[in-house]
Amino acid sequence: MSTLLLYLSTFLLSLLPLVYTLLPPLHPHLPSSTLSKVTTSGTLSRPPTDRGAALKLSIVVPAYNEESRLKAGLTGLITSLKTLKPNEYEIIVCNDGSKDGTSEECLKLGSLHPNINLLLLELSQNAGKGGALKSGTKKSSLSRS
Repeated sequence: MSTLLLYLSTFLLSLLPLVYTLLPPLHPHLPSSTLSKVTTSGTLSRPPTDRGAALKLSIVVPAYNEESRLKAGLTGLITSLKTLKPNEYEIIVCNDGSKDGTSEECLKLGSLHPNINLLLLELSQNAGKGGALKSGTKKSSLSRS
């Protein structure tokens, strides 16, 4: 009996990749988005076209109504990345349709940390954490290199 269960479970596990390909995507229609570079003056500009030149790391931070937590989280993240040069990483804050001041807080952080490569991705509507991560990953410089 235990041998039969082992064979049956092995067979079912072997079907998982097939089942996964037949399932519809979790976020088939991601909302429209706008990617901007956060400048040292706390404003937005177009991201540079050569963003991936020396890049080693892209960090996507999904943010939905994170105004009160964004500063502490990003400051800790920037501190932990101090062994890398600022042009070796990018931080993409993906504002997932927040209704608070998440974007404004990101702009303030850009002026406090002028040497980091901070990008703000504004989603037109809430896509959930998975949708925000997927949108941010698609906009990452490393995903296109």
